[in-house]
Amino acid sequence: MEAANQAKVDVAEARMKGQVFENHREANAELAKKKAGWEKEIKVSEVESSKAVALRDAETRADHLSKASVA
Repeated sequence: MEAANQAKVDVAEARMKGQVFENHREANAELAKKKAGWEKEIKVSEVESSKAVALRDAETRADHLSKASVA
């Protein structure tokens, strides 16, 4: 009888460990998705800021050229 009870305990522990492992794996997958999203947002922000700087430089150059041609 004691062996049967120990077997039930062993099975329960194995199931619990399996569930913990599965939860851990799902959490890692979720974190990987979030990380990918954050990296995409960073790249988009970098491109947008580069374009904004280039546009501002172009506007500044155009402004200087128009002032130079008026003078």
